[in-house]
Amino acid sequence: MKYLSKIEDKVKSNQALTKDDLFFLYEIDSKIEGFGHGDDPRVEELRRTRNPKEDAPIVFDCVPNEIAWDKREINEQTKAYIGKLDVKVFTLIEEYGIEQVYTSFPDVRVELEKDFEAQPISLVEFERQRELYNQQTVDESQKIQITDYSKRMAEEIGEPEHPAIKEKEIFTLVRIQVRSLFQDEQTHTTDEIFTKANELGLELCPPEVGLIKRLQDTNQPMGDWYIIAMKPITAQSGYPDIFYLVRCDHGLWLYDSYWAKPDYKWYLDNEFVFRLRKLT
Repeated sequence: MKYLSKIEDKVKSNQALTKDDLFFLYEIDSKIEGFGHGDDPRVEELRRTRNPKEDAPIVFDCVPNEIAWDKREINEQTKAYIGKLDVKVFTLIEEYGIEQVYTSFPDVRVELEKDFEAQPISLVEFERQRELYNQQTVDESQKIQITDYSKRMAEEIGEPEHPAIKEKEIFTLVRIQVRSLFQDEQTHTTDEIFTKANELGLELCPPEVGLIKRLQDTNQPMGDWYIIAMKPITAQSGYPDIFYLVRCDHGLWLYDSYWAKPDYKWYLDNEFVFRLRKLT
């Protein structure tokens, strides 16, 4: 909390905040630990004193005209976009290679993972790589784990209903909150979310993405979790399931989610990972 106190003193004395200060205050890389289990009220108080349009160029290490606050401002010089999303925006993001995307700065980010490599992977290969990684890992919270039902889901990959990837594919992954898809404050169902994403130029991921991301995302923050947007797999339980990834004290888990029923309603801050449709 010493760093937050340092920032508080800077603000009170009208000193300029550095990029590192803003990264910390806006919790861009990690969440600020409050006293006990609650948030430190000073964080919100300090944020209310800030001007996002003045802070954004510092955070993104660019000049103001390299940030687009409206899709009409996007061009070849744009390094960051902050605003509403539609299919045109995602087309421009892909066309100009924009890496920083927010629907509300600094709190609602749309994370892009460019050049993600998806390739054929079986449950046997996943288990082999998982075991090798875990043998070299001491921290229990960083050991890769998988539920029994997720294993059964993985075994369904390659069946007629869930064709396997035949060769390596490279594409961009988009991690996005439900509120960013709809730009409202309402809950939305699985069907509504998948339909809206498709309208914006986002596609469902191959199920292999769940397995590959679990092997790769070993630095997932504690308590963080996200859902893989994919065609639900109905294994032995009879429920339509999708993968989700979470880190907790007991490891880096590849979980199954029966919440993928078409009419299940998701919270605004639930995050899905989609595949960005490639330009034709």
